[in-house]
Amino acid sequence: MGFDYDIWYERNKEKRNAARRKKYAEDEDYREQVLSNTREIRRKQREERREERKAERKATRVNVTGRWKEFKIKTKQGEVTAVTIGALARSVGCSIKTLRDWERKKLIPKTRHRSKRGDRLYTPEQVLHIKELAEERGLLESTRPTRRFHTQKTVQYRTGKPVQTVMFRVGTFAKIVGRNISSILQMEKRGALPETPFRSGGQRLYTHAMIVSARLVFMKWEGVEEINWDKFESEIRKEWTRQKVFDAEIMSGGSDG
Repeated sequence: MGFDYDIWYERNKEKRNAARRKKYAEDEDYREQVLSNTREIRRKQREERREERKAERKATRVNVTGRWKEFKIKTKQGEVTAVTIGALARSVGCSIKTLRDWERKKLIPKTRHRSKRGDRLYTPEQVLHIKELAEERGLLESTRPTRRFHTQKTVQYRTGKPVQTVMFRVGTFAKIVGRNISSILQMEKRGALPETPFRSGGQRLYTHAMIVSARLVFMKWEGVEEINWDKFESEIRKEWTRQKVFDAEIMSGGSDG
């Protein structure tokens, strides 16, 4: 069977802790070393908390501009929140001009929703649909992150057939939703953000649709002073559940970026 450190430690931890306590009480140099290490650990923890608070404050201050503000519109499904073409462009990862060009060429559908001023308005479902169309038709090749940020994987949906899809790493996810990687990991840790079920070589991976739907939720809560993190997490989880994310897993790898 070989040596098992965990079993050995469980059997000897009381004896080791007693020896440490005795050495701490009697050895001044050892005691100062322990205190110095403790101070350094606490300093790093304070620094991490400051960086996290700084990231959160910076993110919540990024209010959408007037052309990206949200609208309440009535649909057959009831009242929903819609965004302008500027927000759609930011979510898809292209320019407004590009979106209008795609629409003119009938590569993406026109929206029937307009503001009183005549601005195009898009529901979350339309944003996801247009994003998926752009990906399927290869319209985003020029705006896609560099290879080191994405990887090609075969994903097995338990309710359907395996599909080959491009997946993005946590750095890209963090950038698009307006956070840093440390902030994303902290949000996962405290239950404010669902973890992606897709992992490869220890790397978190996200599909285009996962990133877009999460970005829409982040946009919705931008500028809100008191965020209901339980509701925030449930909104993203609801979208990812609708996409059958939690009913899927990576079956085999493709070309890693």
